[in-house]
Amino acid sequence: MMSPFFLRIVKTGGIGLFTRLIASVSQIAFIPLLIGLYGKEGFGLIATLVSLNSFIVLSNFGISKSMLNKIARLDGNTDCIQISGVFSKSILAISKLSALTIISLFSAWIVFEALFLGRNILPSLPLYIGFMISAYLNLLLSVFLDLLRGLQKTEKANSYLLVMTVCTILLTGFSIFFGLGLLWFYVLVYVLPLLLVLSYAFLFSFERVYFNYGSNIGCKFNSVFDNTSRSFFILTLVQFLNFGSGTAFVAFILGPAGAAEYNIVFKFYSLFIFALGVFTSVIWPFFTKYQALGEIAFMRSVAIKGYMFSIVYGFFAFIAFFGVQIVFVSITSIVIPMLNAFEKLKIQATFGIASAFINVLLIIPFVKYFGIVGAPLATTIAHLFFGVIPLSIVLYRYFKHESIAH
Repeated sequence: MMSPFFLRIVKTGGIGLFTRLIASVSQIAFIPLLIGLYGKEGFGLIATLVSLNSFIVLSNFGISKSMLNKIARLDGNTDCIQISGVFSKSILAISKLSALTIISLFSAWIVFEALFLGRNILPSLPLYIGFMISAYLNLLLSVFLDLLRGLQKTEKANSYLLVMTVCTILLTGFSIFFGLGLLWFYVLVYVLPLLLVLSYAFLFSFERVYFNYGSNIGCKFNSVFDNTSRSFFILTLVQFLNFGSGTAFVAFILGPAGAAEYNIVFKFYSLFIFALGVFTSVIWPFFTKYQALGEIAFMRSVAIKGYMFSIVYGFFAFIAFFGVQIVFVSITSIVIPMLNAFEKLKIQATFGIASAFINVLLIIPFVKYFGIVGAPLATTIAHLFFGVIPLSIVLYRYFKHESIAH
């Protein structure tokens, strides 16, 4: 019989996987309809705003990931005041940083569009204001979801994402059916679902107790944006350079046609990686808690099983060099959540920066010589020597040291 720990991972990961699948299928189905309704330029504008929004939320300045680690070490039943303090400080810091970042991006867009391209910015102004609102709401939601994950309620966090995904799909279909304008489409699809989920979280969710700011409003910014937050932020940037820059390089070297071919394969690659990631990411808050409890033997057992499973899973997903990359990323997808839980962030950042540098250095000549296969080949080499091998050694040495200590 499956243990409660693994049963919870399967249940929580299953919700995340289902959410991802219906989101991916709906996105593919809606693409030709959206291009037909808004044209390639309108669709490209929406896609750019959504991608930029996703990157801002993914990074969230490292603050919510640092918060997750801190809360996971506390007890949700007896440490409510401390959890409320950590959470409210994180909300306040995110608000300050997001305001600065979003306003800076908005100002840069005005300068670029108006001064360099000589375009009239007034027609698109409402849409970009909608982008700023959705970016801020997304950041708030990311902090609340990481609060749930830190409280060992990852399945609840995934349930919120599932509800929001379903709302987004329904509202996208509604907008296409009634032929709504670009602004109304963006507001309905990328702002309204966020408002609905956040309103429920603030007003009706049990975790609303942690929204109590109290005396924490006067917190020092440095108490939240600390070394842990900065490390998580650096890791996010490194991940983007390692795994998100391939399309840009392929488009620059081979043109739009080459980028289109690359993207088709990359979508399947991303689905394989995410399908495993929704399960392995659940380990992070659990391991943070188990480390505080000193359950080293259990964690080592989970690590060995997860490591072997990720290798087998990666080989099942084997497709050319994308497949080799999937094998390696599958391995690190089980290693990295554990290292995050143990706050082994500086070593991750060091090797991550080296990996990103080597990847960018190799990808240009490789794409020129091998075509679209050169992009995953460059990433595979960089990820093997500066990701898989060193991070596996770090995890092994950690368990060996802790085993001796206990």
